Amino acid sequence: MINIKEVTVYSENNRIEAKRSVGGFPTSLWETYSAFANTMGGVILLGVDEGKDKSFKTVKLPDPEMLTRTLREGIAGGEVSVDILREDSVRIEQIGPHRIVVIEIPRAPRELRPVYIGKDPYGGSYRRNGDGDYKCSREEVDAMLRDRSCDWDYEPEELDITALDRDSVREFCTLAGSADLCSLGVLTGNGNPTAAGLLMLGKFDVIRSKFPAITLTCTDSIAGKSVSDGNLFTFYRAAAALLSASYRAEDVKAAICEAVINALIHAEYRFDSRGNGGFCGVRIERGGGMLLVTNSGCPLPGSEAALAAGIREERNPGIARMFRAIGATGGEGTGLASIIAVWKRRGYAKPCLIELFSPDKTMLILPLKGKGACLPCDDSLCRAAVIDYITSKIKATVDELSTDLGIPRERLDAILCVMVEESILVLRGDCYILKP
Repeated sequence: MINIKEVTVYSENNRIEAKRSVGGFPTSLWETYSAFANTMGGVILLGVDEGKDKSFKTVKLPDPEMLTRTLREGIAGGEVSVDILREDSVRIEQIGPHRIVVIEIPRAPRELRPVYIGKDPYGGSYRRNGDGDYKCSREEVDAMLRDRSCDWDYEPEELDITALDRDSVREFCTLAGSADLCSLGVLTGNGNPTAAGLLMLGKFDVIRSKFPAITLTCTDSIAGKSVSDGNLFTFYRAAAALLSASYRAEDVKAAICEAVINALIHAEYRFDSRGNGGFCGVRIERGGGMLLVTNSGCPLPGSEAALAAGIREERNPGIARMFRAIGATGGEGTGLASIIAVWKRRGYAKPCLIELFSPDKTMLILPLKGKGACLPCDDSLCRAAVIDYITSKIKATVDELSTDLGIPRERLDAILCVMVEESILVLRGDCYILKP
């Protein structure tokens, strides 16, 4: 994650926390342990101080072994809900004249989130943002607890088969080549809709009665048209038809359809109207040389793993099975990887997946122009892409940002200058880092 031997070139940010620790084991470490585990992972450095210029410097620790022992004993004794550290996650490193303790905290798998202090997830769960560790809201904890199971085969109360839209069911069964709604996961053994079946094929007013905050929108500023709401099946077909109509290449059309399905499969639909900044569902926008696909909820394995070939962890596996049943998407693990492959083959600028917290959302940015084209359509998205990239990489040069994000150098220079003036970034040598 970072080059420990060059620790003095770093400063605190979303993924690095330095603690002087000369007076003993810092109890605030447990909050950072929880925060890193529940966000994007990070590194805690004991025996490292932050100077007035925000740079790191090592200090003499009286007993580094005692600190590592106290950490391990605290985890075993229940200071936090779960031990997510590997054997080599905690080690002592010699940096110049001093020995420091390095603790690498991975992002916890969804089955273990939230990671919390003590016995109460609502009182002891933390996350990380630009201001450091913060205590999670009740809704953030609820969302992480829901993601542990990803169970969409449950039966919503007081519903029967009349909750389904008849035309949607007929068209879906034709495409699936089967009318057995139970085997397709639409109905339970009792003949009533599953939650996934309701979202996929239900009447929209009934869907809203069970998922009151759900919103589905697709706006194409190039065509001057938009579609909204409906069940997931009808929304997908309308949005995919609208967005792919401008393209002749079948692989590009298929990739756009995959992007729509990817968002529908991974969206968190169970936020209420007051939660998550009021965003719950899927929002798709095309214009300004890019396609922006946003869904509520963060990718379960994290944005880095989600972009890796073959990594796929679906928030809504029941919905995913239904889309696969009608041949609308490839097998498990092919979604983002197939989109990236098509974009590379066609010479488009590299897609970017941005993960944001509080409110939780995932933005897939697909440039619709060649390399060197501006990736996001406005400066706010450029800034979000830069922050996400540096959060992941810890530091980055202008050339790295321009190449990997597809933002023209001249425009990027102006954006970075403003972000430095606003104390968001700091320039260290030829690299930008997040300002603590």
